[in-house]
Amino acid sequence: MSVVFPGGELRATLAENGQSITGHWIQPRVLMSGMKFASPVELRARQPGVWRGTVTPLEDRFSLYLVVQKQPDGSVTAFIRNPERNFGNRMLFRVDLQGRTVRLTSTKGDTQIEGTFDAQSGRLSLPYPPFDTTFDFTRRDRSQAVGLYSRTPTPSPYAYQKPIAEDDGWTTASPADVGMDVQPIQQLVQRILDQEPSPESVPAIQGLLIARHGKLIVEEYFQGFDKERPHDLRSSSKSYASLLIGIALDQGAPGALKRSSQQLTRILRQAFAMQAFDAGAR
Repeated sequence: MSVVFPGGELRATLAENGQSITGHWIQPRVLMSGMKFASPVELRARQPGVWRGTVTPLEDRFSLYLVVQKQPDGSVTAFIRNPERNFGNRMLFRVDLQGRTVRLTSTKGDTQIEGTFDAQSGRLSLPYPPFDTTFDFTRRDRSQAVGLYSRTPTPSPYAYQKPIAEDDGWTTASPADVGMDVQPIQQLVQRILDQEPSPESVPAIQGLLIARHGKLIVEEYFQGFDKERPHDLRSSSKSYASLLIGIALDQGAPGALKRSSQQLTRILRQAFAMQAFDAGAR
């Protein structure tokens, strides 16, 4: 079934016994990426013709941090970081202040952003062209910059802790329980915690989970994320989808799925045979 509401769409399947509806809630396009996202939802029958359930859609959050630094030669540079979409990598700006006018010019010379600075309030207003809007920046120290740093406030040296056992399907264990050395794990997490904001392309790790022999031995989150905060899968969805289809086919998928896969294979073979594809693409 598909039911369209003013705030989104429910695509789901009614159980044969009529006691539950299972599927996905399709939320409207979000501001941060312009994409739609599907969140799992299950509705339970409460009375004839009435079902109830809770869905947690992806939060439409878009945070911008502007890091301004004075260089040894007296010049001022800045870079922008966005935790949700990792915007700003490899983009460094030169900063020029004339009166209330602030100009950010990329060191490559291909981008210029002009805004205003109110010295009295400490507010810097800059337009962000992709959204056709203006962001107001105010000063933040590390304890307030959630998402810019791996963790806030400044964490103490990392000490390994076994993941908490919860009713989520995972059995937890320590590295020693599964024949692993805890020292390299501690060093890895510490490197993530020590990572400083930079205009360079650096990994923006938001979660680290390690499992061995079917047991969860590491569960750590960074940059304002935790296990309860939904996260968009982005391009990793392609890997999950192909893996699930392969498992389904291997375990005797219904004829409809097999026919769809055969049809897709035929279409791809025809496309790859076209002259528009060179040998490398094929």
